[in-house]
Amino acid sequence: MTNLLHFSVTATQRCPCRCLGLSAVVHSTKVYARTAGHQGIRSQPMDVKRKLQSQAMKQDQTLTQAHLRCQAVSVASEPSALTLDSPTPKRRRLIIMRHADSTDRADPQTKDHERSITDLGRQAAAQTARMLHEKGWLPEVVMSSNSERTRQTLEAMKEAVDAFRHAETHFRGSLYTIAALDGMTRKHLQTVIVDACRQSVHDCVLCLGHNKGWEEAATSFAGRPVRLETANAALLEGSGETWADAFASDSDWTLVGVLVP
Repeated sequence: MTNLLHFSVTATQRCPCRCLGLSAVVHSTKVYARTAGHQGIRSQPMDVKRKLQSQAMKQDQTLTQAHLRCQAVSVASEPSALTLDSPTPKRRRLIIMRHADSTDRADPQTKDHERSITDLGRQAAAQTARMLHEKGWLPEVVMSSNSERTRQTLEAMKEAVDAFRHAETHFRGSLYTIAALDGMTRKHLQTVIVDACRQSVHDCVLCLGHNKGWEEAATSFAGRPVRLETANAALLEGSGETWADAFASDSDWTLVGVLVP
């Protein structure tokens, strides 16, 4: 007489993907045939072999299901490729600085555009340049009004900090005239900066000009009132892959501080 001996064995097999180190638990039943009166195990008959094959298939299905669950957990727990590969927008720094103290309009022969800065104004401009240098806010591009007092302010800054000599400088008559118009300066500054920085390699721009437009622009960027006395500089930070992106309607700018020499 042939007796079937059933041995239930629980084996732990590692998931083949190894993505999270999870394991699939596989229950296998080993079936052997033993002839009564014999201690040795003889070859299994065909029905026993079929039973063993059926159980082996169930083991494979169990392991496959565990592997699929493991993959699902792995995908859910990992950051998406889009998140990992998304570039961080470049930081953009904008310095809005008013010209240094200038002579008054007592001389009717001197036009406003031709007014010069005073000795105290020259010292203040130099001090502001040194403060910008200490804080690491060195402009790569300077957008300046073409008035005499803004030119002299920039010259005093170059004498104080040599790095200002290496900045790409643009003198624009429009920056002189636009400052006198209500609410027009910010938009114009954005236009001239984007035009001058099309290659987007410049991260820091100094805008040198006049009130009332300069205070209005600084206030608009900061989202709160900003007061600019002569030689004062508002430090603003934004971000964008390009300057056009940094100036988009939904962009945010932060007022880091106002330098007062």
